[in-house]
Amino acid sequence: MTNMDIEKKILGILKKDREGVTISTLAEKLKVHRHTMTKYIYRIEGERKIKIRKSKNSAI
Repeated sequence: MTNMDIEKKILGILKKDREGVTISTLAEKLKVHRHTMTKYIYRIEGERKIKIRKSKNSAI
């Protein structure tokens, strides 16, 4: 799976769940390590495609 594939899947999951999803949940769904998922999330945020919302559960 390429970086672009993973980013598209992340965006797809986030569009379906408007309340937000934790990084750990995304990592589990896409079968990647939590730290790797964090890298993708910050990259997508840098492109202004998503907005990270900090909370007790660290939802995106």
